[in-house]
Amino acid sequence: VTFGHFQKDDCGRPSVAFTMNPTSIDLNFPHRFSGVLWLPSAHNDSRLFLDRTVVSGNNVKMGWDMDGLLHVALYDMDGSLLESGRPGGTAISVANPELAAKDCEARPGYIS
Repeated sequence: VTFGHFQKDDCGRPSVAFTMNPTSIDLNFPHRFSGVLWLPSAHNDSRLFLDRTVVSGNNVKMGWDMDGLLHVALYDMDGSLLESGRPGGTAISVANPELAAKDCEARPGYIS
Protein backbone atom coordinates (compact mmCIF):
# COMPACT_ATOMS: atom_id res chain seq x y z
CA VAL A 1 0.00 0.00 0.00
CA THR A 2 1.28 3.47 -0.87
CA PHE A 3 0.44 6.53 1.22
CA GLY A 4 0.97 10.17 0.34
CA HIS A 5 -0.35 13.69 0.73
CA PHE A 6 -0.69 13.81 4.52
CA GLN A 7 0.51 16.87 6.39
CA LYS A 8 0.01 18.46 9.80
CA ASP A 9 -1.83 21.43 8.32
CA ASP A 10 -3.91 20.59 5.26
CA CYS A 11 -5.97 23.66 4.38
CA GLY A 12 -6.25 24.54 8.07
CA ARG A 13 -7.12 21.01 9.22
CA PRO A 14 -4.90 18.17 10.46
CA SER A 15 -4.42 15.20 8.16
CA VAL A 16 -2.90 11.84 9.19
CA ALA A 17 -2.59 8.46 7.50
CA PHE A 18 -3.33 6.27 10.56
CA THR A 19 -5.17 7.11 13.76
CA MET A 20 -7.65 5.52 16.12
CA ASN A 21 -11.38 5.25 15.60
CA PRO A 22 -12.72 7.69 18.23
CA THR A 23 -15.87 5.60 18.71
CA SER A 24 -13.87 2.49 19.58
CA ILE A 25 -13.35 3.45 23.20
CA ASP A 26 -13.29 -0.07 24.64
CA LEU A 27 -11.32 -2.11 22.11
CA ASN A 28 -8.88 -1.76 19.24
CA PHE A 29 -7.67 -4.93 17.56
CA PRO A 30 -3.96 -5.07 16.69
CA HIS A 31 -3.13 -4.22 13.09
CA ARG A 32 -0.26 -5.77 11.14
CA PHE A 33 1.44 -3.94 8.28
CA SER A 34 3.91 -4.91 5.57
CA GLY A 35 4.82 -3.53 2.18
CA VAL A 36 4.02 0.07 3.15
CA LEU A 37 5.46 2.76 0.89
CA TRP A 38 5.47 6.39 2.06
CA LEU A 39 5.60 9.10 -0.60
CA PRO A 40 7.61 12.23 0.26
CA SER A 41 4.29 14.11 0.49
CA ALA A 42 3.40 12.07 3.61
CA HIS A 43 5.22 14.17 6.19
CA ASN A 44 6.79 12.37 9.17
CA ASP A 45 4.58 14.20 11.70
CA SER A 46 1.41 13.15 9.83
CA ARG A 47 1.86 9.44 9.34
CA LEU A 48 0.67 8.02 12.66
CA PHE A 49 -1.33 9.70 15.41
CA LEU A 50 -1.92 7.50 18.47
CA ASP A 51 -2.46 10.22 21.02
CA ARG A 52 -5.34 12.06 22.67
CA THR A 53 -7.82 13.12 20.04
CA VAL A 54 -10.49 15.79 19.95
CA VAL A 55 -13.60 14.86 18.04
CA SER A 56 -16.18 17.44 17.11
CA GLY A 57 -19.65 16.75 15.81
CA ASN A 58 -20.44 13.76 18.05
CA ASN A 59 -20.54 12.93 21.74
CA VAL A 60 -17.37 10.82 21.94
CA LYS A 61 -14.35 12.09 23.81
CA MET A 62 -11.36 9.78 24.16
CA GLY A 63 -10.05 9.71 27.72
CA TRP A 64 -6.75 8.36 28.97
CA ASP A 65 -8.67 5.68 30.87
CA MET A 66 -10.32 4.19 27.77
CA ASP A 67 -9.02 0.71 26.90
CA GLY A 68 -9.32 1.38 23.18
CA LEU A 69 -6.79 4.20 23.48
CA LEU A 70 -4.52 2.44 25.96
CA HIS A 71 -4.08 -0.78 24.01
CA VAL A 72 -3.85 0.26 20.37
CA ALA A 73 -0.91 -1.42 18.62
CA LEU A 74 0.34 -1.24 15.03
CA TYR A 75 2.77 -4.06 14.24
CA ASP A 76 5.36 -3.44 11.53
CA MET A 77 6.07 -6.86 10.08
CA ASP A 78 8.84 -5.84 7.67
CA GLY A 79 10.06 -2.39 8.80
CA SER A 80 8.14 -0.47 6.12
CA LEU A 81 5.46 1.16 8.29
CA LEU A 82 7.94 2.76 10.70
CA GLU A 83 10.72 2.93 8.09
CA SER A 84 13.08 1.26 10.53
CA GLY A 85 14.52 -1.17 7.99
CA ARG A 86 14.03 -4.06 10.43
CA PRO A 87 11.00 -6.27 11.02
CA GLY A 88 9.18 -6.49 14.31
CA GLY A 89 8.65 -2.87 15.30
CA THR A 90 5.46 -1.70 16.98
CA ALA A 91 3.77 1.68 17.27
CA ILE A 92 1.79 2.17 20.48
CA SER A 93 -0.27 4.92 22.03
CA VAL A 94 1.36 7.80 23.85
CA ALA A 95 -1.28 7.18 26.54
CA ASN A 96 0.30 3.88 27.63
CA PRO A 97 4.11 4.21 27.69
CA GLU A 98 4.30 1.20 30.04
CA LEU A 99 3.86 -1.02 26.96
CA ALA A 100 7.09 0.33 25.46
CA ALA A 101 10.35 -1.58 25.63
CA LYS A 102 13.36 0.27 27.03
CA ASP A 103 14.76 0.88 23.52
CA CYS A 104 11.56 2.56 22.25
CA GLU A 105 11.55 6.21 21.30
CA ALA A 106 8.89 8.89 21.33
CA ARG A 107 7.90 10.08 17.88
CA PRO A 108 5.36 12.72 16.86
CA GLY A 109 1.98 11.28 17.97
CA TYR A 110 3.12 7.78 19.01
CA ILE A 111 5.82 5.65 20.63
CA SER A 112 7.89 3.21 18.58
